[in-house]
Amino acid sequence: MKALKYQIGIWGLLLLTFVVTSGSMPIQKKYGTLRVYQKSSFQQSRFSLQINNRVVAKPLRNRSWFEVKIPEGVHEIKTVPTMRYSAFDGRSYEFKVEAGKPYYLEAVVEYEFFVSKMYLIEREEAEAEKHIQRFKKDEKALTFVD
Repeated sequence: MKALKYQIGIWGLLLLTFVVTSGSMPIQKKYGTLRVYQKSSFQQSRFSLQINNRVVAKPLRNRSWFEVKIPEGVHEIKTVPTMRYSAFDGRSYEFKVEAGKPYYLEAVVEYEFFVSKMYLIEREEAEAEKHIQRFKKDEKALTFVD
């Protein structure tokens, strides 16, 4: 009888521990992969790339690329001038990421009379990879954004 009460007490503690800790278990996030590259442009770019207001790469460089893992969902991606005068103009995008899916963005600098602008253009994997293979990886860029 004493052994039965002891076993019931042990099982009760195990059940209580499970109930208490199951509510605080971290939820596993799922991530997509974003690869950003920039071909050669007339001059070195003066733009950084931000995801959800966090600088990921500063500055983006000619003939370079980087890869960053970001959680699934909708994110704000911005090209932001690194110099504080009006000759550069950044852009902001809402970008939806699905878990396990790769995305390829080409950073394109457009030069107008007095203003340079950087746009992000989504590309197909095959087209992007032929450029990425020839470019240098930016080792200073973040590889993970939470």
